[in-house]
Amino acid sequence: MWRVVLCLFLLEGCAFAQGADAPVKLSSGVVAGNLLSKPAPPNLCSFHANGAWIARVAIDENGNVVDAEMVNRREGDAVYVAWVRQFRYKYFQQGGRPIRVTSTVTVNVSCERGTSR
Repeated sequence: MWRVVLCLFLLEGCAFAQGADAPVKLSSGVVAGNLLSKPAPPNLCSFHANGAWIARVAIDENGNVVDAEMVNRREGDAVYVAWVRQFRYKYFQQGGRPIRVTSTVTVNVSCERGTSR
């Protein structure tokens, strides 16, 4: 068992060393925990779109969203992406230094109540 663990550790270390400049993919829950600020949400209900709005985001070493694109295309996605680009995060670290990360941002819209969260 020690050999397997050691091999996996070495493989991870090699992959990290080769892709040191590549962004690290994080779960949306981890990213949401570092959210510092976001403006008031736009009225997504004007697009008659209940359900999940999902955007793939890239966050730089300073916690700024530098790229965002819709995962599930729909009318109004430009409004949602523009809003997500304004989010600010506490910077993410690996080995004590700030890193770039990628993740997804999901907002569930319920237009029956006229709210989005």
